[in-house]
Amino acid sequence: MSGMTPAAPDSFAPYGADAVAALRALPPLSPPGERAAAVADALGVRDLAPATTVRESAPVRQGRVDVVRLSWETGFGPTTQAWLATPAGARAADLPGVLAFHAHGGVRTVGARVLVDDGEAAESRLAEVRDAHYAGRTPVNDLAARGFAVLVHDAFSWGSRRLDHADVAPADYDRVSNRRERDLVIWASLLGTSLAGLVAQDDLVALDVLAARTAGPLGAFGLSGGGARVVHLVALDAPLDAAVASCAVAPWSSMAPTTPRATRASTCPRASPASPTSPTCCAQPGVGRRCSPSSRRTTSFSRTRACARRTRGWRRTAPATAVAGTWDAATTRGTS
Repeated sequence: MSGMTPAAPDSFAPYGADAVAALRALPPLSPPGERAAAVADALGVRDLAPATTVRESAPVRQGRVDVVRLSWETGFGPTTQAWLATPAGARAADLPGVLAFHAHGGVRTVGARVLVDDGEAAESRLAEVRDAHYAGRTPVNDLAARGFAVLVHDAFSWGSRRLDHADVAPADYDRVSNRRERDLVIWASLLGTSLAGLVAQDDLVALDVLAARTAGPLGAFGLSGGGARVVHLVALDAPLDAAVASCAVAPWSSMAPTTPRATRASTCPRASPASPTSPTCCAQPGVGRRCSPSSRRTTSFSRTRACARRTRGWRRTAPATAVAGTWDAATTRGTS
């Protein structure tokens, strides 16, 4: 069994028929620091080749900001789409650079565009996520207007890098892709990597693209899943001078609650007292999915952290040591 190669899921069609071979051919990332090397090994991060050819569109003026659309190849999977925003009339080569990370959000049909106004009409799903997560604002434009060159890109399995669920109606894509996330996680682990590692690979390539276009120093920020991505890059000793991770870590009680069930029920507005063994996920507005005792493994890591379960006998299975080690690596770098 150990010599068998797991076939790529059908949804990996955008990554090519040889997705497994292409991924296995990539060498492991080997940061110089012992701690960073341990994090890279734990996440299974591979060393993608730098983007040698980056295509750029003509800049689009959006108020006080110019926005350029970029694209590049990582050597693994479909073309990465990205956006670079700078103060109107300024050159990125004269500015400090900031890498912006989109959130997980349970929405894979859109990624980077949630954070940037590129002058194109925002489809309903994008506008919905932007309103819910960013109060309708575009952080990339806001930060660029303050004097930074800000790059935001689609990460592995989001936006331009998303998987192919050809059997699913477009309106159901996000729901189905979240449900199938567990399968993606299992497939990645069989190949010695992880979903977090595959995302980190894309993020490191994007950081190289930004560094090649700006004067430095370099920073990064992200919300929720984007904040977790920031922590991973810092732990991997990426060349960042500043890092901001917002809402990246949930309370321990949301991952492995230990307080009495009655107490948690009173603080969970969507809990169902009439069904104590089948509580409702309450942390995300609009989420009404049941957390039955048999669904201890969730398809979305964001919901794993957010769902305050009241199921009897639910055990602590979160990798506490890995989380603590990663966070320690980030905080001891002196970033905030």
